[in-house]
Amino acid sequence: MQSWTQSYTPALSMRAGETVTLGAKDADWPEWIWCRNSEGLGGWLPASSLSSQTEGEAAKLLTDFDTIELTVKEGEELEGVEERDGWIWCQSHIGMKGWVPLDHVEPFDPS
Repeated sequence: MQSWTQSYTPALSMRAGETVTLGAKDADWPEWIWCRNSEGLGGWLPASSLSSQTEGEAAKLLTDFDTIELTVKEGEELEGVEERDGWIWCQSHIGMKGWVPLDHVEPFDPS
């Protein structure tokens, strides 16, 4: 596994039905769109979780979503919970949770 450092803070925590303003798609992960909530806080949201995907428009979130990324070090063991568009939601051995790029982790069998 490769180390990964959280790329922005604070994270954007959204609930289904909330509205965001859509920005540009990510160059490396085009299924993710930069969005801003009504207070101006931004974060990357998966396009599949949005009612629209047109830059500059408003869109409703179709599912709850938290944009927090998990900072991890090479060799750290994580529990993967959910994969989504090139990222995986993980939990560290100390209970921290967040998204890590899928290409930074590899399967591990503790036995």
